[in-house]
Amino acid sequence: MLADREAGKTEAVVAGQVRGSLAGFTKDDILQTVIAYEPVWAIGTGKTATSQQAQDVHAFIRRVLAQMFDDATARRVRIQYGGSVKPSNARELMSQPDVDGALVGYGCIAPELLVEMIAAGKAKDYKKARELHDRLLPVTANVYHRGSHMEGSVALKWALVARGILEHATVRS
Repeated sequence: MLADREAGKTEAVVAGQVRGSLAGFTKDDILQTVIAYEPVWAIGTGKTATSQQAQDVHAFIRRVLAQMFDDATARRVRIQYGGSVKPSNARELMSQPDVDGALVGYGCIAPELLVEMIAAGKAKDYKKARELHDRLLPVTANVYHRGSHMEGSVALKWALVARGILEHATVRS
């Protein structure tokens, strides 16, 4: 929550979540797991994490993983960031050393638009990328809270495989 962040309790809260979520995991289990961090304090508050804040929490998560398993294992676990990733901040977020990818939730609903948005971002056509981003937003309001995120993620992965952007799609629930 925002109060926890402002009180300097982010690490304590995140450590409890990571340890609790991964209790009983073996080294093999964790190596097959992708962790996604999205700051709960940013949801609905109008506040957005900076790339440095995201990096700090990702590095902390990696330190917790090293304590739970070992350094080599912690370095191999993919940790994705999922807090309002958009064309204007994706490059900076993805340049952080402990941010291994992005969890782009709304893109799962309309993979064609997401693929176009990625292409526009790569071409540095930020105006077009922003227009595509804005076209995706109304779609999410109707879908996010109906439990179809996982099905959409599967559809997105297969759409990206079909276009040669991903080599394969593995889905675990």
